[in-house]
Amino acid sequence: MNKIEQIIRQEIKNVLKQEALDPVGKEDEDINNDGKVNKTDKYLLNRRKAVAKAVKKEDLDIGHQDDEPNMLKADLYRIAKYASELYQMMNKYDGVDFEVDFPHWWQSKIIKARDYMVSAKHYLDAEEKINEITNNKTK
Repeated sequence: MNKIEQIIRQEIKNVLKQEALDPVGKEDEDINNDGKVNKTDKYLLNRRKAVAKAVKKEDLDIGHQDDEPNMLKADLYRIAKYASELYQMMNKYDGVDFEVDFPHWWQSKIIKARDYMVSAKHYLDAEEKINEITNNKTK
């Protein structure tokens, strides 16, 4: 066994011998138990504090546990903007003296978008009503 292999084996043994992190609430200065107090320990302590703070906050969960209203509102704005623009573009085809045919695949996109938006609206409406009913029963 050459010197490099010995060093690697020793490092592996050192890593395997290391104790686990200090239990939450029972930390000393060397949280990761690596024998030295450094930035890693400070990071772990701050991370634990942040997690504890997040756990104390209550989320408003409506059928799911992600906090994404701003992203969804941006998407809804974009959908509404494009829908409005398409609606305006369709005005030039109203009242013409000839038949206007759009490709089936294009019509299908409009129909699917409508169906998805109606379904999403009904889902959120139902979830809010269930939450309202539940909250009224517990009062």
